[in-house]
Amino acid sequence: ASALPGKYAYRILRNILGIENIKLIDVSFFPEDPYYLNNLCREKGSYGILDCGVAPGLSNYLLAVGDRQVHGSKGYIYVGGISRYPVEPFGYVPTWNISDFIDEYLRPARIIRGGKISELDPLGEVYGRIYFDEIGELEYFPSDGLRSLLKSFIAYDELIEYTLRWPGHIKIMKVLKYLGFFDSSTYTELKGLSPREILEILLTKNLPRVEDMVVLAVEVMGEKGVRFKSIVYPSGGYSAMAKATAGFQYVILKMLIDGRLSLDPGIYYPENIPINQFDYVKTSLEKLGIKVLKEEV
Repeated sequence: ASALPGKYAYRILRNILGIENIKLIDVSFFPEDPYYLNNLCREKGSYGILDCGVAPGLSNYLLAVGDRQVHGSKGYIYVGGISRYPVEPFGYVPTWNISDFIDEYLRPARIIRGGKISELDPLGEVYGRIYFDEIGELEYFPSDGLRSLLKSFIAYDELIEYTLRWPGHIKIMKVLKYLGFFDSSTYTELKGLSPREILEILLTKNLPRVEDMVVLAVEVMGEKGVRFKSIVYPSGGYSAMAKATAGFQYVILKMLIDGRLSLDPGIYYPENIPINQFDYVKTSLEKLGIKVLKEEV
């Protein structure tokens, strides 16, 4: 099992999968196309299941389950790792790599509309708000987390992933971008550092260390509508993000150990996991304190 910062992951995974007969379950968020890794796995008799975190990860699998149940044509993923309560300055806790966190606001969000891939600016506007009975209202913006789903569900009329944040967060991030704090250019006035490097240092140092929360909702619309929802809280000394991310990864590892997955060499994604394993996945997650609820919409 591996979890690596996106800028290093591809190179390291390529080396690992270059070893014969490797079974790898990964949650790294790297930008490179894994096409080469697929050929490498076939050559070496290895296989890797990538993007096995929350979103991408559990979201992919729930989308596939929902698609089978309602013969879907539209899908919406809402996901966010946020502070458990809306604390200052913008309701966020640094529970994962800060560099990857900033990338969410810069990388064009690829979506599917009318069976074609198009792009949205993550900070182009406040795209909307969604209400959860358990926690209240959150705002959302499009993020580039569909990844393999862009190929697996290209026939969909619409498929979008949205990142969730406490209300007011997006406005602050737009201000930081406007002022140049996302700029990666180095400045002599900053002793060779870039504004982004300084921002990463300051966020890591100064963001509040309070309880976090992971919120996930996956909606699939077709002949009817279905929504899967999971809200994860910290427990046992683990952050909610650690539980949610490692939780789904662990379940996939357990499926291998229990002999529930039989795969040929190659690269796979969570949506490739057999749909008939849903009850097993759901029960295994519940044992880790991660409940997945289903409701009609």
